[in-house]
Amino acid sequence: MHNALYIADCLIDLASQNPDNNDMTNMKLQKLLYYVQGTYLALHGSRMFEQGIKKWQYGPVVPDVYHAFKDRGNQTINFDQLIDTSGLNDNEKDVIKMVYDYFGQFSAIALMNFTHNESPWNSVEMSEEITDDLLLEYFKTIVIKEDGEE
Repeated sequence: MHNALYIADCLIDLASQNPDNNDMTNMKLQKLLYYVQGTYLALHGSRMFEQGIKKWQYGPVVPDVYHAFKDRGNQTINFDQLIDTSGLNDNEKDVIKMVYDYFGQFSAIALMNFTHNESPWNSVEMSEEITDDLLLEYFKTIVIKEDGEE
Protein backbone atom coordinates (compact mmCIF):
# COMPACT_ATOMS: atom_id res chain seq x y z
CA MET A 1 0.00 0.00 0.00
CA HIS A 2 1.27 3.44 -0.94
CA ASN A 3 1.18 6.92 0.48
CA ALA A 4 -1.59 8.96 -1.14
CA LEU A 5 0.90 11.71 -2.01
CA TYR A 6 2.78 9.26 -4.24
CA ILE A 7 -0.45 8.29 -6.03
CA ALA A 8 -1.30 12.00 -6.35
CA ASP A 9 2.12 12.61 -7.89
CA CYS A 10 1.47 9.81 -10.40
CA LEU A 11 -1.85 11.42 -11.40
CA ILE A 12 -0.26 14.87 -11.70
CA ASP A 13 2.49 13.32 -13.81
CA LEU A 14 -0.08 11.84 -16.21
CA ALA A 15 -1.77 15.23 -16.51
CA SER A 16 1.58 16.98 -17.04
CA GLN A 17 2.26 14.67 -19.98
CA ASN A 18 -0.97 15.93 -21.63
CA PRO A 19 -0.39 19.70 -21.82
CA ASP A 20 -3.30 20.25 -24.22
CA ASN A 21 -5.74 18.86 -21.65
CA ASN A 22 -4.13 19.58 -18.31
CA ASP A 23 -6.45 21.16 -15.79
CA MET A 24 -5.20 19.23 -12.73
CA THR A 25 -6.14 21.37 -9.78
CA ASN A 26 -6.16 20.28 -6.16
CA MET A 27 -9.94 19.86 -6.33
CA LYS A 28 -9.75 17.64 -9.40
CA LEU A 29 -6.88 15.66 -7.89
CA GLN A 30 -8.97 14.89 -4.81
CA LYS A 31 -11.79 13.43 -6.88
CA LEU A 32 -9.39 11.35 -8.98
CA LEU A 33 -7.85 9.92 -5.80
CA TYR A 34 -11.35 8.93 -4.64
CA TYR A 35 -12.00 7.17 -7.95
CA VAL A 36 -8.60 5.45 -7.86
CA GLN A 37 -9.17 4.13 -4.34
CA GLY A 38 -12.71 2.96 -5.05
CA THR A 39 -11.81 1.34 -8.36
CA TYR A 40 -8.80 -0.44 -6.89
CA LEU A 41 -10.88 -1.73 -3.99
CA ALA A 42 -13.54 -3.06 -6.37
CA LEU A 43 -11.06 -4.74 -8.69
CA HIS A 44 -8.46 -6.03 -6.25
CA GLY A 45 -10.07 -6.09 -2.79
CA SER A 46 -7.47 -3.86 -1.16
CA ARG A 47 -6.60 -0.20 -0.83
CA MET A 48 -4.08 1.44 -3.13
CA PHE A 49 -3.13 4.11 -0.58
CA GLU A 50 -3.17 4.19 3.17
CA GLN A 51 -4.78 7.55 3.94
CA GLY A 52 -8.52 7.82 4.40
CA ILE A 53 -10.92 9.87 2.33
CA LYS A 54 -13.19 12.35 4.09
CA LYS A 55 -16.42 14.06 3.12
CA TRP A 56 -15.80 17.75 2.69
CA GLN A 57 -18.07 20.43 1.27
CA TYR A 58 -16.80 20.09 -2.30
CA GLY A 59 -16.61 16.30 -2.35
CA PRO A 60 -14.27 13.55 -1.20
CA VAL A 61 -10.84 14.69 0.02
CA VAL A 62 -7.63 13.05 1.19
CA PRO A 63 -6.64 15.70 3.79
CA ASP A 64 -2.86 15.06 3.62
CA VAL A 65 -2.86 15.57 -0.14
CA TYR A 66 -5.18 18.58 0.06
CA HIS A 67 -2.83 20.30 2.51
CA ALA A 68 0.23 19.46 0.40
CA PHE A 69 -1.23 21.36 -2.57
CA LYS A 70 -3.56 23.93 -0.96
CA ASP A 71 -1.15 26.77 -1.68
CA ARG A 72 -1.93 26.24 -5.38
CA GLY A 73 -5.55 27.27 -4.88
CA ASN A 74 -7.42 26.55 -8.11
CA GLN A 75 -4.28 26.80 -10.27
CA THR A 76 -3.07 23.89 -12.40
CA ILE A 77 -0.49 21.64 -10.74
CA ASN A 78 2.35 20.60 -13.08
CA PHE A 79 5.60 18.69 -12.82
CA ASP A 80 8.61 19.44 -15.01
CA GLN A 81 10.09 15.96 -14.67
CA LEU A 82 8.59 12.49 -14.78
CA ILE A 83 7.69 10.67 -11.58
CA ASP A 84 9.35 7.32 -10.93
CA THR A 85 6.47 4.85 -11.06
CA SER A 86 8.65 1.77 -10.56
CA GLY A 87 7.14 1.44 -7.07
CA LEU A 88 3.78 0.55 -8.61
CA ASN A 89 2.80 -2.92 -9.74
CA ASP A 90 1.02 -3.42 -13.06
CA ASN A 91 -2.45 -3.53 -11.47
CA GLU A 92 -1.83 -0.22 -9.73
CA LYS A 93 -0.50 1.43 -12.89
CA ASP A 94 -3.49 0.12 -14.84
CA VAL A 95 -6.03 1.51 -12.37
CA ILE A 96 -4.36 4.91 -12.16
CA LYS A 97 -4.24 5.17 -15.96
CA MET A 98 -7.79 3.87 -16.39
CA VAL A 99 -9.18 6.37 -13.86
CA TYR A 100 -7.17 9.22 -15.35
CA ASP A 101 -8.11 8.32 -18.94
CA TYR A 102 -11.80 8.28 -18.11
CA PHE A 103 -12.32 10.83 -15.33
CA GLY A 104 -9.47 13.14 -16.33
CA GLN A 105 -11.56 14.46 -19.21
CA PHE A 106 -14.00 16.08 -16.77
CA SER A 107 -13.57 19.38 -14.96
CA ALA A 108 -13.14 19.57 -11.21
CA ILE A 109 -16.69 20.93 -10.91
CA ALA A 110 -18.14 18.08 -12.98
CA LEU A 111 -16.28 15.55 -10.84
CA MET A 112 -17.55 17.26 -7.70
CA ASN A 113 -21.10 17.00 -9.02
CA PHE A 114 -20.60 13.30 -9.82
CA THR A 115 -19.33 12.52 -6.32
CA HIS A 116 -22.13 14.48 -4.67
CA ASN A 117 -24.60 12.12 -6.36
CA GLU A 118 -22.82 8.92 -5.32
CA SER A 119 -23.68 6.86 -2.26
CA PRO A 120 -20.24 6.87 -0.54
CA TRP A 121 -20.30 10.66 -0.23
CA ASN A 122 -24.01 10.77 0.62
CA SER A 123 -23.73 8.06 3.29
CA VAL A 124 -21.58 9.95 5.79
CA GLU A 125 -21.78 13.24 7.65
CA MET A 126 -19.58 16.21 6.77
CA SER A 127 -15.92 15.72 7.83
CA GLU A 128 -16.41 11.99 8.46
CA GLU A 129 -14.35 9.34 6.73
CA ILE A 130 -15.80 7.53 3.73
CA THR A 131 -15.13 3.94 4.72
CA ASP A 132 -13.66 1.21 2.57
CA ASP A 133 -16.92 -0.70 2.94
CA LEU A 134 -18.91 2.19 1.45
CA LEU A 135 -16.41 2.57 -1.39
CA LEU A 136 -16.36 -1.14 -2.10
CA GLU A 137 -20.14 -1.50 -2.02
CA TYR A 138 -20.60 1.35 -4.49
CA PHE A 139 -17.67 0.73 -6.82
CA LYS A 140 -18.46 -2.96 -7.18
CA THR A 141 -21.70 -1.83 -8.85
CA ILE A 142 -19.98 0.40 -11.42
CA VAL A 143 -16.63 -1.29 -12.14
CA ILE A 144 -16.55 -4.18 -14.59
CA LYS A 145 -13.58 -6.51 -14.29
CA GLU A 146 -11.63 -7.34 -17.44
CA ASP A 147 -12.95 -10.90 -17.51
CA GLY A 148 -16.48 -9.51 -17.78
CA GLU A 149 -17.49 -10.40 -14.22
CA GLU A 150 -18.78 -7.75 -11.86
